[in-house]
Amino acid sequence: MGLAQQQLYISNAQMIAVVNAINSAVVAGSFAFSQHATFLFTWLFLNLVNSLIAARLHRRAQERDEPKQISGKFLRKAEFNSLVAGILWGMPVLVIYEPGSYLGVFFVLVACGTAAGFSSMMSSLPRVAARFLFGCSAPIILQAFLSGGPYALPIAVLGTVLQFALVKGSLISFNQLLGVIRSRAAANDARQQLLLAIEAIHDGFAIYGPDGDLQMSNSRFRQWFPNEQMIENDGDDKIRQIGQGRWVKRSVVPVSDGRRVSIHTDVTDLKNRERELIAARREAEEANAAKGRFLSTMSQELRTPLDIINGFSRLMKGDSQLRLSPEEIADYAGSIHAAGEHLLTVVNDIIEFSKVGAERYLHDPVEVDLRDLLANAVSLSAGFQRLTSLEGIDVSVSSRIGSIVVDEMAFRRVLMNLVTNAIQHGGEPVNISIRAFLRADGAPVVTIRDFGRGLPGSELERVFEPFYQSQPQRAGEFSGTGLGLTLSRELARLHGGDVHLSSREGAGTTASIVLPASAHIPPELAEPAPVSGDALGQGEAA
Repeated sequence: MGLAQQQLYISNAQMIAVVNAINSAVVAGSFAFSQHATFLFTWLFLNLVNSLIAARLHRRAQERDEPKQISGKFLRKAEFNSLVAGILWGMPVLVIYEPGSYLGVFFVLVACGTAAGFSSMMSSLPRVAARFLFGCSAPIILQAFLSGGPYALPIAVLGTVLQFALVKGSLISFNQLLGVIRSRAAANDARQQLLLAIEAIHDGFAIYGPDGDLQMSNSRFRQWFPNEQMIENDGDDKIRQIGQGRWVKRSVVPVSDGRRVSIHTDVTDLKNRERELIAARREAEEANAAKGRFLSTMSQELRTPLDIINGFSRLMKGDSQLRLSPEEIADYAGSIHAAGEHLLTVVNDIIEFSKVGAERYLHDPVEVDLRDLLANAVSLSAGFQRLTSLEGIDVSVSSRIGSIVVDEMAFRRVLMNLVTNAIQHGGEPVNISIRAFLRADGAPVVTIRDFGRGLPGSELERVFEPFYQSQPQRAGEFSGTGLGLTLSRELARLHGGDVHLSSREGAGTTASIVLPASAHIPPELAEPAPVSGDALGQGEAA
């Protein structure tokens, strides 16, 4: 409060000094030719000096920076200056006042008016106002009391009452000012606490005016929306992404004065959990679908060969009344052997798939000659499919192809799966084209094309799903587990590559194995390895 009084005095000191100088000059000039002219001009000089002192005090205070704390010395100077000014206005009454003298009455009226004006201007500074009033009114009251006459005592009493009334009014004004300042301080403290609370929250907070212009915001809001100045008009509640993978939910609440409060809550974790739940649900649905496909496939792939094994073995054991010829026994034994091989293939596919899915597949890359690997894969696939000739398989390897760095067993499995698919689905007679070459970026590519019935475009990716079968199998037919393409893609991806299919219904299907360029070793750097196996030579000659 003292600091406010100090600033209030500084703001009024210059005006008081000017008014004091003007009033003094008017009074002295009005009685320049009276018998008290010398005294009045001396009094005027003292008043002007006091006004200059007050003005200098004001100027020095103005030249300094705004005070941050109360200066007791400054306030004491102000009180002393006010007391001197009051005495200068009150003391002349003791000198020039004479009963019936217009000069004395005029001076009393001017002094009382000056005291009232000073008290009004300094009403919020009771100590300063009281000193001026005491210095001014005490000589006047004393003169009225000493002058005698029937009205001397009433005038003295009224003057005293007036002095106390003015001081009391100044105290009341001071208390009112004190209340206002305290209210403002409390409001400012409340505002600061509110701002600190708004600043401390983890949400983005902003207040918009009735026209939608941004009026206030916390640092979190400015961090998230550095360029936003107007509120959006696309709904009250909205979830949007604001960059760096962050999601926020905006809630807009209108208030009574037309403004709107906007709160932005970080819902990134909620969004991430939502995505995780969606992904988990999708995975569960896919797993459930895969389980259904597995049960459906295994029902056929296991029962059919087991029925063959059980039926033919029962006949061969002699439980029936039929007599079997040696040719029939050999034929039944061949069927049992084929069924057993198929069961072994099914079991191996499932074991390999479980290894890849559980990331327990041992990956052991070595340098392998692609020509040898292709020849071996073609030969084995043809043998498993009981082909008597390889004339329908055309194999061509670019001269730019050298060796590749792969897991030999895994990559042979990929090649055999794709060649076997081409043999099975390529129709009769067998017609398969196998090409190995380098792409423009140096990546080695092996394509295996058949000229069978092909696949619809909607199935080109679905056939890579576990246990998916593109064609319904007939009773008694071995169609496989539906894991061949799935395993081929997963094993290729273990090498940093991939398997893709392209197909046209009625024109056949092409399977492409793509390896990273880093897996290729040019012929001039590859270790020499003779081409072994007749399949490759026959394929190239075909």
